[in-house]
Amino acid sequence: MRLRFRRAAVAAAACLSLLSFLGGCAGLQGRRSRPEEVSLPAPADVYEQVLQEQGKVTTLSGTAKVRLQGMEKTVQFEGVVACSRKGALRLEVLDFWDHVVFLAILRGGLLSTYSVGDKTYFQGPAGPAELKRFLGIPLEGQDLINLILGDPFFVPMDEPRLRLSNDNGNLLLDAEDEPRRVRYLTWLDRDDKRALRSYLVRSDPAGGTLSLQVSYGRHREVGSSDFPFRIRVADSANQEVLSVEYESIELDRALDERLFEFTPPADSERVTW
Repeated sequence: MRLRFRRAAVAAAACLSLLSFLGGCAGLQGRRSRPEEVSLPAPADVYEQVLQEQGKVTTLSGTAKVRLQGMEKTVQFEGVVACSRKGALRLEVLDFWDHVVFLAILRGGLLSTYSVGDKTYFQGPAGPAELKRFLGIPLEGQDLINLILGDPFFVPMDEPRLRLSNDNGNLLLDAEDEPRRVRYLTWLDRDDKRALRSYLVRSDPAGGTLSLQVSYGRHREVGSSDFPFRIRVADSANQEVLSVEYESIELDRALDERLFEFTPPADSERVTW
């Protein structure tokens, strides 16, 4: 009888010890998973750090593989890219032998294109409607250049309201500029604050809404900048409309202004869209 009692007491003590241990682990796990106890930096500091980093890049020149979905078809090509934060962009489409077969220049709100094969060119405004037809993205010219330069906040804001939270180990920065009807949700690496993806929603007074999802990958150190060599853009239906895979680039190199000038050949024909 005493032996049975002792065995029962030992078993009960063992069960209590096990339950106590499991309860402690559960409590510790619960404390670790509570988002309110995760230490977060000040949202304004994070936003300012991102702006300072993207402001370092003033020019970009190099080669890239581009895939874009326009209003009519999807095209893929290798090209030479040169752009300046001052509002200028040049894109050369190359053939298999690295010959230029198509040229596009964006500068001062104007778009110029030239097709070598049929000797046709276009010159006209570069507003959201024209860029949507050309690239599938209804952005202003400067906003498109900011996007190509890797800016997570490519449509600028004046004095956004900022909120910061933790999302699966990354930082989620919510930035909203109500007067300009612009709002971003941007996911950042917790350690170095580099952008991983950004979701933009912008509405206009007429009631239209622009939604774009941009992802950034293959970051590499170029000079003093950590730059994304892969930039992909999707629309509100999660359909990819633009993909840029940089192969080799230089940042902050002085660019000749003549790169962004275009005079059509005398025997070319002007076309309209």
